[in-house]
Amino acid sequence: MTTLANTSQESDLSNASMEEFTPKKDLNSSKEKLEDILGPRKKGPIFVICMSTVYIVILLCGLIGNISTCFVVIYNNCMHTTTNYYLFSLAVSDVLSLLFGLPPELYSIMIEAYPWAFGETFCVVRTFIFETTTIASVLTILTFTFERWLHICKAIYAKQFSSGFSRVLKIILFIWVLSGLLALPYAFMTGVYLEEDKNPISKTCNIPKEYKHYMKNVIQLSVIFLFIVPMTLISIMYILIGVTLWKSQSRHKAGSYMSHQSSCSKKENKFTSKFNRKFRKKDTKISFGLKSQNCKNLVEANLVNNDTLLPRNASQFSVGDIRNVSLYAYERTSKEFEHISYRARQSRRDVVKMLFVVVLSFFTCWAPYHCQRVMTTLLDPSQSKLLMKILEYLFYISGISIYISSTMNPILYNVMSKRYRTAFRNTLKMISTCNFTTKTNQGFKNSAYHSSINFNNIKHPGSRRNQFVT
Repeated sequence: MTTLANTSQESDLSNASMEEFTPKKDLNSSKEKLEDILGPRKKGPIFVICMSTVYIVILLCGLIGNISTCFVVIYNNCMHTTTNYYLFSLAVSDVLSLLFGLPPELYSIMIEAYPWAFGETFCVVRTFIFETTTIASVLTILTFTFERWLHICKAIYAKQFSSGFSRVLKIILFIWVLSGLLALPYAFMTGVYLEEDKNPISKTCNIPKEYKHYMKNVIQLSVIFLFIVPMTLISIMYILIGVTLWKSQSRHKAGSYMSHQSSCSKKENKFTSKFNRKFRKKDTKISFGLKSQNCKNLVEANLVNNDTLLPRNASQFSVGDIRNVSLYAYERTSKEFEHISYRARQSRRDVVKMLFVVVLSFFTCWAPYHCQRVMTTLLDPSQSKLLMKILEYLFYISGISIYISSTMNPILYNVMSKRYRTAFRNTLKMISTCNFTTKTNQGFKNSAYHSSINFNNIKHPGSRRNQFVT
């Protein structure tokens, strides 16, 4: 009996041990399966520190830079141009992509990659906003590149379009509405679902399995028509812009000296014949440079107004002096116009260079992301392990590069645009002035409270009339 009891107890213990350890094996196999599908749930400490630092720096720099760009465009009249309105729209899309994209990425790196912890509503909204801002950025860059091409290469047709704020606002609104409509398929197909049935740990914000075949076609078409085709058109237009500017500069260098000399001689003959007819005197053959020098002497002697080049006292002038003044006026005016024309051409070239660098930066940062999306739709996890490893590295590279793109634009504006730097400094001065006047007003209020002097009739430095004076 004792033996039977012992054997029965041993069998009970063995059954209990089997029941105890079998679920653990199942959990381990389930965990391994999830890691094969979704990757490790938690990252190593070195990876967490490095990636978190990079993402936090990108987030702070991107938000500060793009919000500053918005303020610079709004509060500086010199920045109220068509191109800057498009750059304002680009800054808004960058801010939205940073706000809705990076915080969940940081959470997945610092805490855990799955399960999804932000709810289904935020999952759908995040996907919709991210896709909308991505499409809006591409269409905005395509639009301002087309307008640059139109103004430089097809100036005759460009005059038919208004450059006012209302037209640009309508175009920007159309871009955002169209981008939202094109992003709707992603919002409808994305949701929170379980990668493995009845396993709550496998909850992710992704495209459900039943929609993946359909979304493969959507992703491939969007990469072709919303990235490759626009970037190809943009590249062609910038090549045409570069060729046009190069030809214009070559023609100007070749013909500026000859045209200036011929026009000067024509004007000299015109003024000479005019004064000969009027005063019936023989014209002395004095060189144009000598006449200009004579007029400079008259200006230095304070006999001629330097701004208008008119005689201060006409009785003091001979016919030759009047002729010299007229010729000098033409010479100086032509030089001023030539200088203005040079500055206009130089400003136009600088704007084109800056926009080209912005486009190049956008393409460089977003190309890995679109490559990764296409590879994800084409590759099967059971295929080559080497390709899957490349896809894994490409996933992390694209995850960093798309957010770097949102941070780069304000840096490029500061580096390449003198006007932007000046406007940025003016904006900082304005903000500091506002803070100073607010503190000054608070001091005035406190002193007025404790004093019998009436401050109501004193104009405070923080009044709205003087608020933006720097």
